[in-house]
Amino acid sequence: MSTDIAKTSTGFATLQSDVNASNVVQFKTDVKVYNSDSRTANLGAHNILKTVHSKTINTTLKSDASPLGSTENSCLFVAKQQKGNLKSEMYNQILTRAQNMTGKMTKRGEDITEINKVTTNATAQVQAFELAIQNAQNSTQIKATLDSFCLYNGCKTPDNFHFAAATATR
Repeated sequence: MSTDIAKTSTGFATLQSDVNASNVVQFKTDVKVYNSDSRTANLGAHNILKTVHSKTINTTLKSDASPLGSTENSCLFVAKQQKGNLKSEMYNQILTRAQNMTGKMTKRGEDITEINKVTTNATAQVQAFELAIQNAQNSTQIKATLDSFCLYNGCKTPDNFHFAAATATR
């Protein structure tokens, strides 16, 4: 391996010299040699790794890592569930603020019929989101719920609710 490293180092220095001298013809020739030497070094390194890591070692590593994978998946599930719950809390705070605003508007005698429809619809959306988070059995289901649901600004698809826009236009 040390011979291959020396060859590639020398080849790289030669290429640098060709570039500094603006010698295009020589560079084309030297780059072919460099690529060949690099390929040989890569194959040599691959073969060394194969002999160092026998199949027994790889099997042992895989069997040792297997229980860790399920632990990791469990942790990810809990973390995504917590993210869903926090997102739900955020939406509920937004809805509470909107309901407080409509209460003030009612006291002033304003018509809040349309805003109430939007708020009611949004509340139903949030409840559906919360139910989906609670019923999720694995990380994939929670991720799908988190990715597919958007209530406020920044929704990636037009079929999300867009509560901010809906309340602003009412």
